Amino acid sequence: MGCKVFLTLRCYISLLLLQLSNGFTPQIIKVPWIERGSWGESRSIIQTTHFSCDFEVPEVIDHYMLIVNSSNLMLDSLQTWSLKTLSSNDYVVSYQNTVPLYPPRVSLQFHVTTRFTFGLLAGTCELATLEVPLRLRTTPSFLSTDNWNNIDGSRSSLCVELSEVFPTLYYEHNLPPEPYQPPEASTFPGWDNQRARGSRKKRFASIGNDRGPPHTGLLIPTVTYNYTEAIRLSVKFYEAQRSGNLKTLRIGGPNAWLESSGMFHTAPDGSDLTGGWYNGNDNVKLSLPMASATTLLAWGFHTWNYTYTINGLDQELKNNLKWSLDYFLKSWKPDEEKLYVQVGDLNLERTLFVKADNPKYLELWNSGQWPVYSVDATHPGSDVAAEIATAMAISSQLDLAGQAYSDKLLQTATQLYAFAKKYRGKYSDHVPVSGHGYPDYTSTDYNDELCLAAMTLKEVSPGGGYLKNGKKFFDESVSVDSTSFDWNNKRVACAIKLYKETGSDQYKNVIEQFRQHWMNTDQGITPYGLAWKTEKGTLSHTANAVFILLQAIEVSVFDKTEIQEIRAWCVRQMNYMLGRNNMHRSYQIGYPTATSSDIVNPYHKNSACPDLPGECGQTFYESSDNNTNLLVGALVGGPDLNDYHNDVRTNHFGNSVALDYNAGFQSALVGIENMYDEFKYTCESSVPPRPTSFDYIDALRKSIMFYSAQRSSLVEPPNNPVTWRQWGGSYFEGGWYDDGSSVRTTKLMAGSTYILGWGMMTFRQGYEITGTLDEAYDQMQWALTYLNKIYDTSKNALLQKVGNEARERGSWSRPSDSTSITKMEDTTYISTLHGTGADVAADVVTALAVGSVLFREKNATFSDSLKTTAQKVYDLATQLTSTYSDASSWYYTEPGDSYDDEMCIATWWLFKATNDISYYPTGINYRNTIKTRNVLDWKDRHSLCLVLLYEQTGDSRLSLLLSNSMTYWEGNNNGVHYTPQGLAWHDTEPLKYAANAAFMQALAKTYGVSTIQNKQQFSKTQIDYMLGNNDNSYSYQVGYGSRYPRRIHHRASSCPDTMRVCDWRVYNRPGRNPHELIGALVAGPDMNDVFEDVRSNYTMTRVSIEANAGFQSVLACM
Repeated sequence: MGCKVFLTLRCYISLLLLQLSNGFTPQIIKVPWIERGSWGESRSIIQTTHFSCDFEVPEVIDHYMLIVNSSNLMLDSLQTWSLKTLSSNDYVVSYQNTVPLYPPRVSLQFHVTTRFTFGLLAGTCELATLEVPLRLRTTPSFLSTDNWNNIDGSRSSLCVELSEVFPTLYYEHNLPPEPYQPPEASTFPGWDNQRARGSRKKRFASIGNDRGPPHTGLLIPTVTYNYTEAIRLSVKFYEAQRSGNLKTLRIGGPNAWLESSGMFHTAPDGSDLTGGWYNGNDNVKLSLPMASATTLLAWGFHTWNYTYTINGLDQELKNNLKWSLDYFLKSWKPDEEKLYVQVGDLNLERTLFVKADNPKYLELWNSGQWPVYSVDATHPGSDVAAEIATAMAISSQLDLAGQAYSDKLLQTATQLYAFAKKYRGKYSDHVPVSGHGYPDYTSTDYNDELCLAAMTLKEVSPGGGYLKNGKKFFDESVSVDSTSFDWNNKRVACAIKLYKETGSDQYKNVIEQFRQHWMNTDQGITPYGLAWKTEKGTLSHTANAVFILLQAIEVSVFDKTEIQEIRAWCVRQMNYMLGRNNMHRSYQIGYPTATSSDIVNPYHKNSACPDLPGECGQTFYESSDNNTNLLVGALVGGPDLNDYHNDVRTNHFGNSVALDYNAGFQSALVGIENMYDEFKYTCESSVPPRPTSFDYIDALRKSIMFYSAQRSSLVEPPNNPVTWRQWGGSYFEGGWYDDGSSVRTTKLMAGSTYILGWGMMTFRQGYEITGTLDEAYDQMQWALTYLNKIYDTSKNALLQKVGNEARERGSWSRPSDSTSITKMEDTTYISTLHGTGADVAADVVTALAVGSVLFREKNATFSDSLKTTAQKVYDLATQLTSTYSDASSWYYTEPGDSYDDEMCIATWWLFKATNDISYYPTGINYRNTIKTRNVLDWKDRHSLCLVLLYEQTGDSRLSLLLSNSMTYWEGNNNGVHYTPQGLAWHDTEPLKYAANAAFMQALAKTYGVSTIQNKQQFSKTQIDYMLGNNDNSYSYQVGYGSRYPRRIHHRASSCPDTMRVCDWRVYNRPGRNPHELIGALVAGPDMNDVFEDVRSNYTMTRVSIEANAGFQSVLACM
């Protein structure tokens, strides 16, 4: 007689104080579990009891330590479902992790196996939040305790106020993932062998240490764009704007088209004025916007240098800064108190449309039509001089070229500031900077520049009256627009520096006014969410606002709630610029997107015009020809107030580029990326409401694209929509890779192919009305062509697999990499020689027969070829006596497993393809051997056989069998488990099973079979859950919506282009995959809707061609 057990669950919270000299304070959330056993017989009883420690969190918890312990010495094992397996000798399990726990709920579920006759089993789940790198952490101590009881044993939930908890910056070099140790060839990393071999027995999969420390993160990182890549491209833009001698630089890559220019630029006294940057589309050097851009770039680097350094971009940025600063050093003549501030005539420039290296400029120079302008005592330019002083002062702290260079910058900055303060005036009163057309660089004030210069120098050289003067200039700049920050308006930037020094509300109020203007009602908002200020340089103004707000956060202007709102807003604005907009267009040239709407025609003379001696001029400018070269990294002006943008050169407002456009944009990206691991989960951590409608058409198109990314080919296939794939390396090319590996398993491919083909015929209208029918046919033909050639007539043998799974498990590389290239010895065949593989051959028959029917009217020759091969392979299948078994394979069947289901389906589809009545009796005979099964997957096809038998016979008993088998999905009694948020959860890879069940329900419905109660709602609720109808508004299809997996377990998409051969370093890195496997359906969450977007957790992030097949077919039906 077993023990009767009742459960009293008591939860309480303990706050702990971390004793550190730096003052960091952690908190511990402690949730105990307790179980009391009643009296029983006096013999040992093994008892397994399930526990749950649940608590709610209002925000993200990062950098935490989890402790699970028990006080009972009879504890036999302690396992967790959400936490995977934890083992311990002293009944205490403790580990530290950096995968965030995501709101709104953290659930720690585990089960305990004990050996006892009576007594008490109790323990605690403790979650300690930590705010410092591991090297600074010490043992926490208790601060206070709060008790909460639940006496009825029901599952409990706690609402915890974590006002002091805030995730800090994740230093990857201090907290690296545990290195992956390649597993034994015969075991898949962390996968329970029984489950891998098709066991339907419910059990917990054991995750071993070979995949690094366990994770328990709830859901997702929501920052979805590759900011590092955008930063890298922006750095390249400044390289493209260089004037002067470029020959010695050996510029290559995207800017290999650049040529030296402006080599004749000299001052009237003959001194050198070469170098610097051209302003934007014009080939004129304007010192005020150039200095402003230098200031922003240097300020961003000074504040957030980690991002540049860790990504190897620091030296490139330093080179760019030094290029402009060297020019400014040449421009200042201290003995004469003269500063050269412009080379070229804007009025004349805007009548030209030629490259900077065109001889026309030398002709203008020699004729005196290309002047050099300066400011001095009688022609003051306080604004431009002060701005250059600011740029130099910040840059003097960056170690651009040694201490002597830094000292020179600071000395010159001090001189220029004194010059600007001594001789007051606006440079545009003396220098023609307006020109004809846009942009106009007329200055409106100089006090804001003087203020910023004074406060910047105060940071570098304390004393000198800088603070006093800064306050004075700030007060005198009251006429400057404090809601703007650009090359002309610096008042809000100075307010940040003054607030840092004084903490005065006077300056905080100006910053708050700026925030309110941009984030609230004062600022125009486009329909798709862009904060829109003006049609002139639209995106530059918004990017500058992001930069200013991030800088304000750095000096503690805002409280925590405001910071989270600001970060969310900042990310949305930058993501809009990178492609999250109605046009699916990145407004940064060259930034990779999944569409063909990239910008190629900015208003930029140097990139537009062909190389000399090619003709350019007004005719080319007005033509529809694309620009000759791509201006990589440039940010264009942007869309209009209705989110519309026209990529033509004549669109001066929307398609212009400029130094100052990119400066704030680049530095804002750096600010976001540098703090990414601190606030990536809080930028948009307020989960949006559940969507009420879903774009099934978009999801269907994306699923088709997924199969394009899975293609095996030596060369790029025609009409390839997946630009990031690298091709080559495949023996016996063709077909689809199974999943995230470079293995092609015939049974999996054949089964996926005929599910897709069956769905295309049954739900053809869905493909037609969505305009995806041709794409679907192309997808099918690719797989069928491969399956049609893998049967060797001469040997009566069928190719079962291409690829070495054991080798794949020991490497992490693309299919085209040398470590994954398949060879002839990596192939496996089935034949009558061994007698195994009837199930494989039957599935190939079905795929070919389905394809033959599908292509009958579209391509009769192809259809006949498929039919002929299907008949030959069917003959082979009838000669085989068992299923194919390979213990080393992911797709493994137990010896003795039935293959009647595969043969049944093959027989009936061959009957349909050939109209040969001889197949009919064989098909009918399967009515006596087929079994009733609840699920549909790669090895269990019994339900499909029932559908075909019912179609051919109309036997109501078969309809009843099919209907009864599907009642499992209603969730009653012994039915499927439903998660709290509504997913029908059958087993690991739950989304595949739920999608296949929805497909079966839809398929059976077409034959008039009633399967699941509320059957229409079942398919819809399951598919909607997968597309985002859950508490986290999270789509499990990659690329659908804005919240979806970014770190899927897929080698090719995770490997960056910069790596010649990919390896385990990529597997272990915490960052997002550099390429998105658009359309892929991941394995899915656990039984509590917990999903962990971690590459190493393949039980959740794995993808496969099988998973998408049923999913795609249901989408077509819907």
